[in-house]
Amino acid sequence: LENTWEIEVRDGQQQPVSGCEVDVELYMPDHDHGAGTPNVAAAADPGRYAITRLGFSMSGLWEVTFRLDCPDLAADTVVYSVCLEG
Repeated sequence: LENTWEIEVRDGQQQPVSGCEVDVELYMPDHDHGAGTPNVAAAADPGRYAITRLGFSMSGLWEVTFRLDCPDLAADTVVYSVCLEG
């Protein structure tokens, strides 16, 4: 099942941040495997990034890790847990 997500990156003053390098990793902890490499592209609006080819291969608990490296800001990592019913 392939999905498209859009994320928005903002700084501490809630201003959109463009020019970030965004890496995305999918991982299924219960089965100890990932699922391909999603594509990341900057969207038309400042601070927005479209992530395509999020290939969740089965139902269950997934971790989606975003690694952000943005100009003039400290690198950051955010992990979302998503449970897909099937």
